[in-house]
Amino acid sequence: MGGCLHYGGCDEKKELFNFSSAQDIWNEIRDTWSAAYGITYERLDNNGIQWPCPTTDHPGTTILHTETFPREGGRAKLSIIEFCPTPEQVTPAYPFILITGRTLYHFNAGNMTYRTANKDICRADLLHLNPKDANIIGLQDGDTARVVSKYGEASLTVCIDNSLNKGEAFSTFNDARVFINKITSSLRDKYVQTPEYKITAVRIEKWSA
Repeated sequence: MGGCLHYGGCDEKKELFNFSSAQDIWNEIRDTWSAAYGITYERLDNNGIQWPCPTTDHPGTTILHTETFPREGGRAKLSIIEFCPTPEQVTPAYPFILITGRTLYHFNAGNMTYRTANKDICRADLLHLNPKDANIIGLQDGDTARVVSKYGEASLTVCIDNSLNKGEAFSTFNDARVFINKITSSLRDKYVQTPEYKITAVRIEKWSA
């Protein structure tokens, strides 16, 4: 695994990344991160172990923060936040709620993972639909669906999925060719400013050329 993390012109850096295995990398992490020093590869292979684990004879820490929390005063500071419903609600024009999320095989926009063999495991974003909803729309597994919101539209291949509730749709957001986030709203959480990717009112149609 030797080499350099940089893209070019970095021969002088190679000695800083001169590892022969993943275990070598992990051992450097252990040397730097005292809370994980006791987690050797051998211990990881034996059903795993949780940090903090400062020494090789430490049993690991099953539950964190049972008595204190890492902040001034020793206790976590919790706040009650009043629930604020999203304006993204279903309507006759947009009768489905689209949820976007991740997949095991790709990272975020897929800029890196679509350049690896992962693209052969998961080739594109799919639109997961409850079979009853798909039947009403006239969609079958492998068909192309047009997904439309107040903000934009996208076309995705349909995947019939019994795990979804009726009225819900799900898609990952990894494939730049689909760019599913262009149809999600620009709303943000008022406390942490996280974009509202997880709920968008949409309508779903059978795509025709």
